[in-house]
Amino acid sequence: MVSPGFIILSCILFGLSSLLLWHRFSNKWATIFAILIPFLLFIGTVLFGDIDTQGTQRYVTDAAQRGDVRSTREQILIRGGSLNQLKALIYVGTNVNVRDPQGRSALYWAGWAGGEPERIKLLLQAGAKPDGRALVNAASWGNLDGIKLMFEATPDDGKALVTEVGNQALEANKTHTSASASDRAQIAQMLIARGAKSNDQK
Repeated sequence: MVSPGFIILSCILFGLSSLLLWHRFSNKWATIFAILIPFLLFIGTVLFGDIDTQGTQRYVTDAAQRGDVRSTREQILIRGGSLNQLKALIYVGTNVNVRDPQGRSALYWAGWAGGEPERIKLLLQAGAKPDGRALVNAASWGNLDGIKLMFEATPDDGKALVTEVGNQALEANKTHTSASASDRAQIAQMLIARGAKSNDQK
């Protein structure tokens, strides 16, 4: 997280550099730099602001301002932090099936590339219900372990989940290349075994 002090220090340094440039270059170049540097500083400040608030969406901050602690902790759980933070949020009774304003669940976010299977396992053990959107997202990132865990958590070994999304998960499995070909092949086999149909089978 970028601190306000860092931004202020950057402003001072850029300001001093502008003065030095003014004396070292011709009037033409000094004028260009005098205009360009503040502009770049403004852009940088905007970007720093985005980084500083990354993951803290309005639906979280608004709830905090209202004093709605439950909504705040549930929305924070969706985007997740460390495993210890997730365990703590679950321990205090946070609703693991809550969704963000775009309808994305904690399981959805846990299925991203590099998602730890332990995170998905914790959510499922706490009562999180796998849904089609979480399945499609996990398939798009080639999260083989996550998909296995979601299937195991359903009473029909994931058949209803695959039926819910049709061929979306199978198609999503082809979109990214971060996972190994072996994992993607296994995911495709698992989806087809539960009713998904590839274009060749249509």
